[in-house]
Amino acid sequence: MKRVLITGASGFIGGFLVEKALSLNFEVYAGVRKNSDVQYLRNTKAILFDADLSDKTAIKDKLEQFAKFDFVIHSAGITKTCNKELFHAVNVKNTQNLIESLYETNRIPEKFIYISSLAACGPGINNNTPVQLSDKPKPVSFYGASKLDAENI
Repeated sequence: MKRVLITGASGFIGGFLVEKALSLNFEVYAGVRKNSDVQYLRNTKAILFDADLSDKTAIKDKLEQFAKFDFVIHSAGITKTCNKELFHAVNVKNTQNLIESLYETNRIPEKFIYISSLAACGPGINNNTPVQLSDKPKPVSFYGASKLDAENI
């Protein structure tokens, strides 16, 4: 059975990812914060993986308790705050901590999937031209800039 770690599992997108992974018979580890509402997750076969992504030592300690994950889907993040530094800390630094922890514990998954946002690329040129992969990203918000910075990690 394939094993998947889904960060942000108690969130909107993460919750749907947990449901889908369980329906596909994955062994699911639900990455959540210690203060997350996990009532929904307790009614599933998902195994709670509570680690503070801002604390690399805590992530590494938690990863070392488990065998390697086949897949990691990183959907944890913050979407709303007026604090530019908080966007960076949660969306960029926490992503970096997770990736570095996977490497440093030799728990490199077969696939690492990062859930980003259209805000990372910014708006299109006009309403008639879709954004192209070759377009240079132009985020217009602190949130979009933080998601782009995390993509670049």
